[in-house]
Amino acid sequence: MDLMLQVEPPLAAALNVSDHTSADARNLIAVLQQAQATLEPLDPDQSDADLSRYFQVKVPEAAMISLRDSLLQTRGVSAAYVKPDTESP
Repeated sequence: MDLMLQVEPPLAAALNVSDHTSADARNLIAVLQQAQATLEPLDPDQSDADLSRYFQVKVPEAAMISLRDSLLQTRGVSAAYVKPDTESP
C-alpha cells in the first residue's frame, strides 16, 4: 500500500523550495517527521503545475492510517489516501 498526498498549489510551490519558507510547508514537514515519514514528488521531473501537487509519502505501514488522518487535518493538504497494492490479473 502507498500513502498518496495532494496539496494546494501554494504548498506545492513551497515544497519545491529547499528551505521550505512557508509556514504551511514547515507544518507539513513537522507532521511527516513526527511519523518518521518522507515525502517524494510523484513525478519529480513534472513541470505541470497541477501534476506537481501530487506526492507519495513513505511511512511504515503500521503508521499509515494515523498519518493519513493527521495529514487530512493539515493546512494546505487537499487529499490524503491509501492506495491499495495492485493485484496481478
